[in-house]
Amino acid sequence: MNQEGNIALEVDGRRLNVRPGISLLQACLENDIFIPNLCWMASMTRPPASCRLCFVQVEGRDRPQTSCTLEVEEGMVVRTDTDEVRELQRSAFELLMSAHHLMGKECPGHKQCQLQRISR
Repeated sequence: MNQEGNIALEVDGRRLNVRPGISLLQACLENDIFIPNLCWMASMTRPPASCRLCFVQVEGRDRPQTSCTLEVEEGMVVRTDTDEVRELQRSAFELLMSAHHLMGKECPGHKQCQLQRISR
């Protein structure tokens, strides 16, 4: 921790200083680093990691992690754009889309739908 009590970490080469106790996803979103997700939408009632969209690669970990369930740690080095991460996100998105009307007025969140945003 630095002198302000914050945690220093790196995401995609960008150094962040964030308050302790928050998820990696929350830290990224608060610092304008977009990670696809649905569990941080106010209208969702699903438990974290149910959408499986927010995978990231953390240095020193064997496999990608869901950023919504991962608490920030001092010195953490994170990549949001590896081939493995993108493939996992694509697969999870395709599964979600198989049961959703992405385009058109049938979507309950038409024009404000997070899935429509992620699909672009």
